[in-house]
Amino acid sequence: MKRIILPLFLLLFAFGCKDACKDVSCENGGSCDDGDCTCATWYSGDECTDRVSDKFEGTYEGEKDCGPNQISSTNMSVINGDAATELRLIFGRDLEAQLVDEQSFDVPLQTFPFGSLTTTYSGSGKQTGTGFEIDLTEIVVQTIFGDTLRDTCYFHVEK
Repeated sequence: MKRIILPLFLLLFAFGCKDACKDVSCENGGSCDDGDCTCATWYSGDECTDRVSDKFEGTYEGEKDCGPNQISSTNMSVINGDAATELRLIFGRDLEAQLVDEQSFDVPLQTFPFGSLTTTYSGSGKQTGTGFEIDLTEIVVQTIFGDTLRDTCYFHVEK
């Protein structure tokens, strides 16, 4: 009787212990724990295939305010950059942005010289409830005959 019970117990033990992570694929540096993926920073989803930055992608619409009587409608597109923490803002310029956390990003100071004009941009974007918004400052400096002219515009767009 002992000879039958021991092999039967070993057989049940061997087939009863199943690896919950055997058929689970966790991408982008994620790891499996008891059948569920724990995603690396900047990734989410059942298999860690979604970039946190994906939710910021899309077309944003709003206003460009350059002072009294100089308000115009504007839009910009946001797409993912090369790295998981990078975004690109496109609206005639192609600006780089960096995720700060899962709800916000910064647009670091970026300068574009063109002849006697120098244009700089900086700003930020964030998740607001069910939507998203971006605030961006544009400063245009132009030197004409030794005089420096400075115009500041503010973008506020939402998705």
